[in-house]
Amino acid sequence: VSEGLTAFAKAEFEFAADNKKESSGINKLDEAYIGVKGDFGSVQVGSDDTVYEWVDMLDTYEAVGLAGEIASLQEGDNLQYVSPKIADGITIGLTAPFDSDSTFGGALAAKYAMDNLKVVLAYAMGREEKGKEAGDAIGLAASLEIDDLTLIAQYETKSEGVSNSDDAEDFWGLQGVYSMGQNTFSLGYSMNSYDFANAEDQSNIYVQALHNLSDNAYVYLEYLAQTDIEGTKDNDLDTLAIGATYKF
Repeated sequence: VSEGLTAFAKAEFEFAADNKKESSGINKLDEAYIGVKGDFGSVQVGSDDTVYEWVDMLDTYEAVGLAGEIASLQEGDNLQYVSPKIADGITIGLTAPFDSDSTFGGALAAKYAMDNLKVVLAYAMGREEKGKEAGDAIGLAASLEIDDLTLIAQYETKSEGVSNSDDAEDFWGLQGVYSMGQNTFSLGYSMNSYDFANAEDQSNIYVQALHNLSDNAYVYLEYLAQTDIEGTKDNDLDTLAIGATYKF
């Protein structure tokens, strides 16, 4: 646009590649936003992940994995600001919704990156809309690289909505990622703990093996085992995913 000011835009579409009955083409919009960036950081408007999702460091999976992000988030019609790096590796982010028809009230996050250590602290605020009120959520995550091994820890907690329409929940997870040449192996464990009736705490075990064919292509195998702690409802689930990705 001018010296020191750059405009950017993105539109991302999806389709159900493995289910012909549910897909009529590339017809699902995921992310769509426009913005500007410069020495001040970046400002954008549109649909994108909120800055609270910085805390989801366990999101290293392709198809199935350890799912955090327990806050009630609204990705559409948001204003988002991300600062440049300040104070030796600290970045601040803010997401504010334009929509008035959701229970997402905004998010604030800070991340620190220095050498082989990364730490993120995030907060998501709920609000009341149409008789429903989401609780607030706080998340803390960290990753540490030790040679070819990366260790990740993540914790999130969400309070109960005032109107009892949004339930309290805790999430914590641990994961190790080991790189060996063109191959990457991941092993992780997480637990979801719910504080409301008719819900059982759930544990999750995640395994991934990924092979890089080139700088642009890789194949992967993932396995996720979900187990109810009490086991009274028999909701245990095993999921296996095999896929390939090409980036260009």
